Amino acid sequence: MKSWFLNHARILRRSMQVFTLLFLIAIPILNRNGIDALVGTLYSIDLFGWTILDPAMFLQLLMLGEGVTLAIVLGILVPVLLALIAGRVFCSWMCPYNFIAEGLYGLRRRFSRNPRTKGSNPSPRGIWISLAVVFGTIAITGLPLMVFLSMPGLISAELSDIIFGGGMGLELALVGGLLVVDTLFLKRMWCRTLCPVGAILALLRTPFTLKIQSHPRQCVQCDGVKDQLCVKSCPLDLNPRRSHNLYPTCYNCLDCVDTCQHHGGALELTQRPSAKRPKRRTPDGD
Repeated sequence: MKSWFLNHARILRRSMQVFTLLFLIAIPILNRNGIDALVGTLYSIDLFGWTILDPAMFLQLLMLGEGVTLAIVLGILVPVLLALIAGRVFCSWMCPYNFIAEGLYGLRRRFSRNPRTKGSNPSPRGIWISLAVVFGTIAITGLPLMVFLSMPGLISAELSDIIFGGGMGLELALVGGLLVVDTLFLKRMWCRTLCPVGAILALLRTPFTLKIQSHPRQCVQCDGVKDQLCVKSCPLDLNPRRSHNLYPTCYNCLDCVDTCQHHGGALELTQRPSAKRPKRRTPDGD
């Protein structure tokens, strides 16, 4: 049975990305006109007196030994619960950096001489090593690196500064430089492996977190085809047909499921725990 939501996931996601960007622009405009019901950036936002805090920023507070109050703990409930239920959807549905990077990378693939992608799912080891290096450095040096490594926080803070007349800071040049290198040369390596914000959200996965499951026997449209539609549609160049090692890199954008809904329906979004893969038997039967 086809789902209306999955059939329109791409349009809904783009709408949410645009809404988030407009929301971030609206906050400083409202503040400049004396309306303070919404205050902050994607480091932390105060919504009618309730602070919503980026889990990566929360972890940095712990590492730096700063006072953690009950209000701060409550502030991470929304992003934590969202990640536990739906995975890294903040990255794919709301992050302004990813929104811009997807657009630039889409243009790169469109005008590339060899736009074909094989689709590869990197080892999770890279994500965890990168995360350990970042927070290990924070613990050893005491430097608040997440202020500079949270791309959504940087972008939203720079938007606020520009609207308040503060001009563009060097942080915006950092974001722009990373976008150019990431999309033109590294093939989205930041979002795939290096982003500490996404890595923290990926840590919150459980066996019941929403995931993309592949059913190869139902893949009647792309079997044996070099340019598989679901792989071509993935903005991170992943292969959703190999769902056993799709996570934690996949951020549940659902573009592949949307595409597949119209071409066989071999991919589904499910909350069921993945079945354990049977162990290989040795020649002697052990």
